[in-house]
Amino acid sequence: MYKLKHTQYNIETLKNIAIVLLLCSAIYLFYHSQVLFSSPYGQSGTISNLSNGERPHEVQAEAARPIRMAVIAGIGTAGSVHGIQYNSGAVDTLFQQASTLLQEVLGSLSAPIETSEQQWQLALSSTSGLYFDMLGAVPLSVLSGWLSEDIGASLDTPIRHFILTVGEDDSVHLLYQNADNGKFYTCNSSVVDNTRLLTLIEQYSDNGTEFGFQSNQIQNLSAYTMISGITPVPHIYHAANPLSNTDTLLSLLSFDSPTNSVYTSPNGIVVRNGADTLRIYDNGVVAYQGDISSSRYPISSQYEIPTLFDAVEFCRQLTQNSIGRYSGDARIHLISAEEVDNNLLIRFGYSLNGTLVQFPDDGAASEFLVSDGSISNFTLRFRNYTMSEKTTVLLPEDLAIVAMSSMGYSGNELLLSYYDNYTTQLTADWVANIY
Repeated sequence: MYKLKHTQYNIETLKNIAIVLLLCSAIYLFYHSQVLFSSPYGQSGTISNLSNGERPHEVQAEAARPIRMAVIAGIGTAGSVHGIQYNSGAVDTLFQQASTLLQEVLGSLSAPIETSEQQWQLALSSTSGLYFDMLGAVPLSVLSGWLSEDIGASLDTPIRHFILTVGEDDSVHLLYQNADNGKFYTCNSSVVDNTRLLTLIEQYSDNGTEFGFQSNQIQNLSAYTMISGITPVPHIYHAANPLSNTDTLLSLLSFDSPTNSVYTSPNGIVVRNGADTLRIYDNGVVAYQGDISSSRYPISSQYEIPTLFDAVEFCRQLTQNSIGRYSGDARIHLISAEEVDNNLLIRFGYSLNGTLVQFPDDGAASEFLVSDGSISNFTLRFRNYTMSEKTTVLLPEDLAIVAMSSMGYSGNELLLSYYDNYTTQLTADWVANIY
């Protein structure tokens, strides 16, 4: 869904930009931050507890939390936007107010109808509504399943962002963009009272946020970049490999067997049990490869064939009960769940206070390959993040947008990201997000 590559920032390019005076005023900031540009991009429990097929369904509302949100208050042909990003606490507060409403809407949707991008932009700019951005391709059925027991299996459409708004018929509508084909769709819920949505919206006032298509810098920016107008002040994080006890890890991954064969490799150890192999690298990366007949990690389901929600939720639980136990101040969010060669590839990422964490080679915090109802391969990146009191000085958004364009990434989305190449300290920088 998002791919971010570390690239050195080049100030000489910026000197040729028309806004030389602005850039000169930011020279001090430049020498204290980098701009990154790219090409396309803990909880308790053990995994063995999840693989016995007896786990009851639990509401997992926290898993449905978006990375950022916005409140749009329509006023005639104009509107005000209260956007929230790079602040997980503030997003949580708004999402907590909206989650029950969202749950009811998802449980009562009509069949989706294709709509225009113009209608989507109208909803973002001049129609009262709530905007949710998952910063990943989250299937609607999974989102619904996390909020209630109704998994909405007929809506496996992957979406990154969506809007709850009041339509001309006074019913609450859900507008979304299909992450696969880029088209826009609308569904309505005739059972949800629109006054609940409008009452929530009234509590928020304009804070100067706008979207890329509303900006005069649209030629240099993705149409749906959320522009705050205020330069973020991200904290520096300490990072570490939290793995210190192999026995604990093997137990956690249901690999604690007296029949294990353990070998030392140049960059870690290799554990074999039957035809299954677990590689534990010195940097905290753990990779599993199972035999085609292995049933070490079968997907729990009440159905004969596990649903998409079953697979994603099982992998999320496995992620939370492994790397999530040690992740410290990081959160885990779904990046994507997509079919690859008749298998299901499920990826989760880390975020720090609403800011994505990037690994080398487009690596994810966890990645699973599901084949025939079982996990056949996975990769887990065990990392512990601790927020420090120190902060990073960034280029202002407008200068970062100019820099992004000058480096050949005009029209992409500007985002903040932490780049983790397994060092002990992480600082945030601007990135170009291609999705």
